[in-house]
Amino acid sequence: MADALNPSAADRLTRFNNGLRSEIERLEKKHGCRIGVSFRDDEIPFEFGYRGNELFHAASTMKVPVMIEVFHNVEQGRMKLDDTVLLNPICQSMIDNSDFECDAEKYLTARLGQQETILKLTEQMIVVSDNLATNLLIRMVTPQRITATMRALGAKDGFVLRGVQDELAYRAGVSNKLTPNDLTTLMAAIADDKAGTPESCEAMREILFAQEHNTMIPAQLPAGTRVAHKTGSITKIRHDTAIVYTDKGRYVVTIMTDGIENEEESTALVADLSRRIYEGRDDLRPLR
Repeated sequence: MADALNPSAADRLTRFNNGLRSEIERLEKKHGCRIGVSFRDDEIPFEFGYRGNELFHAASTMKVPVMIEVFHNVEQGRMKLDDTVLLNPICQSMIDNSDFECDAEKYLTARLGQQETILKLTEQMIVVSDNLATNLLIRMVTPQRITATMRALGAKDGFVLRGVQDELAYRAGVSNKLTPNDLTTLMAAIADDKAGTPESCEAMREILFAQEHNTMIPAQLPAGTRVAHKTGSITKIRHDTAIVYTDKGRYVVTIMTDGIENEEESTALVADLSRRIYEGRDDLRPLR
């Protein structure tokens, strides 16, 4: 792409690339961690990747491909969004089918033993990252179909193998993993109406807009910036993947961190990088 740009645009592109890469390398050295970043702006057009194809423990970002597969199943007639499911917190390990109890957030906890719609479970899975909702949905759509749909959408390296809180599987080394590029590809597919029908993608975007965990990618962006996103957090891991809508167009960004013990430090790191990307993007428009 650089050959097609005028010298001034090429200089700005190089400055953005080198500056962001240097900052990530500095942060990795400072925190003794691994950071993955994937940025895509089809309007400039421009892409940036740092450890973009490296696998990270997905944490709750794997709920994005689960959501996509739910809507895929609806489109194929396997289920309806207003179908209901019994809220039973007892789940089965993928290792030996043994029982374990899965946590639920406030809304589903109050409704245990009752029926809930697939749409509400999908919303709870994303908006408050409810684990029970996730496991109930995965049981219906299956990890095999989730991963197959990911491949069809261009997410080529990651995989969903199991539900969440399956400690037996975790101890056996079986975890869901995604790359920054995988997540950016999936979020871009939602943004571009390619992850399903336009109606399904619009519904998925609205669910992502309702996200209640907003301390990472959206945190330091200008007030009023609309961000459709999904976070993922477990011990030493903080991720966020987002479609960011600005008055100068839309872009998709994923930031993944692995190895920082202090949650406040890793959360602030993601928020700082998000702001840097937002601000640096302005200098790239227009490139030509």
